[in-house]
Amino acid sequence: MREIALIGIGMGYAGGLTIEAQDFIQKADLLIGAERMLHSEAAASAKEDATRVKAYLPDDVLGVIRVHPDAEKIAVLLSGDTGFYSGAEKLLRVLPQETRVMPGISCVSYFCSRVHRSWQDLHLISLHGNQSNIVGEVLYHPHTFAILGSRDGVSDVCSRLEKFGLGEASVTIGCDLGSPMEHILTGRPAEFIGKDFSALSVILIDRPELQQDPACWVMGSVPDSAFIRGKVPMTKEEVRTASLAHLQLTPDAVVYDIGAGTGSVTMCAALRAYRGQVFAIEQKPEAVELIRQNMLKFHAANVHVIAGTAPEALQGLPAPTHVFIGGSGGRIGDIVRMVMTANPSVRIVINAVTLETLSAALAALKENGLTDPDVVCLSAARAMKAGRYHLMRGEDPVYILTVGA
Repeated sequence: MREIALIGIGMGYAGGLTIEAQDFIQKADLLIGAERMLHSEAAASAKEDATRVKAYLPDDVLGVIRVHPDAEKIAVLLSGDTGFYSGAEKLLRVLPQETRVMPGISCVSYFCSRVHRSWQDLHLISLHGNQSNIVGEVLYHPHTFAILGSRDGVSDVCSRLEKFGLGEASVTIGCDLGSPMEHILTGRPAEFIGKDFSALSVILIDRPELQQDPACWVMGSVPDSAFIRGKVPMTKEEVRTASLAHLQLTPDAVVYDIGAGTGSVTMCAALRAYRGQVFAIEQKPEAVELIRQNMLKFHAANVHVIAGTAPEALQGLPAPTHVFIGGSGGRIGDIVRMVMTANPSVRIVINAVTLETLSAALAALKENGLTDPDVVCLSAARAMKAGRYHLMRGEDPVYILTVGA
C-alpha cells in the first residue's frame, strides 16, 4: 500500500526534524514541496534516486501523486509545523484519509526558544498574504507574535504602530530562522521603519500599558470629553452607547458610519470591529479632519475616511455588514436602497432627532421591504450645577431605528 505523509520540516535544518520525519524522508521515493523545501537541508537526506517535484497547491500535489503511480512512499514537505498556518489543512481535504501527518517545529516555538520566552501567553497571527489590522490585534493582546511574508513587512508593521500611538512598544524581529543568516533584533518600532528584512521574518510585539482597556471603548462607554472636538455635531455618549448596542457589531464587521461628524461612533465601532473595516462617510472638511485626528488618538488603524456625500460616496466600497446612519442629508431612501442592494442582510441603525427625519426613515425602510423596524425613543438628562443645587437638564430625545439580521 502507498504511504503518503505530510511532513513539517521546521526551520529546514536536518537537526530540527523529528526521528519519524527523518526516517520517512530517507526512505521516500517521491518528494513534493515548494522549491525552498526541496532544497532544504532537511530534504538532503533523501535517496539519490528519489523523484523531486515542485508543487504546493492541493490540486497540484494530488496531480503529482497521480502521475507517479509507482511511488510507494510519498513525502509532502511543508515548512514549520503542520498545524500552525500550514498548507497541511487544505492538503488533507484532497488527499486520502490514511495520509499521515508528521509535525515539525513551528517558527513561534523555535523563535521563543532563541529569545528565552515561553509562548503560552502569546497571541499568534499571520500577516502573510492578508491585510490584518495589526494595530487592533496589538491593542487587544499585550503580546502578539506575527508571521510576515515580505521584505517590507517589518517596516509596514512598525510604521503603523508608530503612527497610531504604539511607538513605545518593544518589537523583537527574527529573520531567516534556522539558517546560517539567522539574526534577531530588538528595539522600538521607529528604529525599523524604512528598512528591508528577509521575507522569512517574524515579529514579536510587546505593547506598552494602555490608559484604558479597549474592551471599555467598544460599547461606546467613552466620555464625550475624550474625543477631539470642534463645532461639528457628535453623537452623545448615551445615544452612542445604545446605538452601538443595537448595531451588534462583530470583530470582523464591515461598517459604514454615514454622516460620521466628529467620528465618535466610528472610533468605538473600529475598536469593536478590530479585525474588520470601518468607513466614515462625511462631507464637511472640518469634520473629516476631526475624524483623522481621533483615529490617531484612539489607535483606529482600520478606519477609512471617505470625504463625500452618501449614497454617491459609497460607490466602490466593500459590501457592509452593518450600517449606522447619523446623518443622511435628506437622502435616506437612496442610502438604504444602496446598502441593501450591496447586502440584503445588512443590519442598519438610524438615529433621528426630528419628527421629519423619523417619518422619512420609516418611509425609506418601508419602501425597501422593511416594515417592522425596532424603534426606541431615548431621552437622557444630565445634572447641571445651579448654585448649591443640581438640576437635570434634558438632552434632545433621539429615535433609534434598527432593522436587519
